[in-house]
Amino acid sequence: MKLERQGVDVMAKYALASASCYSNQGVTGLICLETKRRMVGRASIDPAMNTFREALNVLDDLERFFGNSSSSSKMKNYHHLQALAKCIRARVYCNMAWAILFFESSDYNAKIKEDQLKLASEYAKSALELYENLLGNNDVKNTDVLKPFLGRALSLVASCYAKAESPVIAEGLFQSAIDCLTTPVTNSISPEIRLNARSCFVYYSNLCKNWENRGTDSKKILNQALEIDRTLNKSWQSKSEIFSGLWFFNLNDF
Repeated sequence: MKLERQGVDVMAKYALASASCYSNQGVTGLICLETKRRMVGRASIDPAMNTFREALNVLDDLERFFGNSSSSSKMKNYHHLQALAKCIRARVYCNMAWAILFFESSDYNAKIKEDQLKLASEYAKSALELYENLLGNNDVKNTDVLKPFLGRALSLVASCYAKAESPVIAEGLFQSAIDCLTTPVTNSISPEIRLNARSCFVYYSNLCKNWENRGTDSKKILNQALEIDRTLNKSWQSKSEIFSGLWFFNLNDF
């Protein structure tokens, strides 16, 4: 039984590391493509999206393994691995939603095709649901660590509503996202989280900018975004939000 448990443990950890590597590879691909887009004017996100799907495939296989394993009745010993798999899946969904919503244009108000917006909404809402389930799971410890990631998902869902021209719903979601991302925003918080907080304020500012009689609010919110950017190390300032999709993990994290 001990050897069986060790086998499940090792296999699951390798799968989680593999999925995380695919996720990071997809983000790196988008970062490179952004440079290419600035140089030649256009670049396809398809290669990065395919890499993200590889991460999801690995996680799907791992989920099936847990479900079919002869030790499935003992899965209570692996709650932390299953929770981590959900966290990685949610991160991948957020990265995919961001790519659809914002890669093509630095104009946050740019229109996207209806089918693409629907797909981005599905990814963002799936990520949000995963984080909410984890926060409500009594077996998951240190749930406060998850709140900034929940904030990122909320910000992306809000952006989908903003692009769908549902400003009231979008505003409420942006405010909830900000609550999760700024508790508080200090130099002790990772730069990835502050990138998400800054971007959330920028998205919210743009929503207000296009809203009648909300110009003053838009400027105030944008100033908050700029203040967060100033708290970042110079190497992180003005970086695209997609950098926050990277996870600088090590094997001890698993």
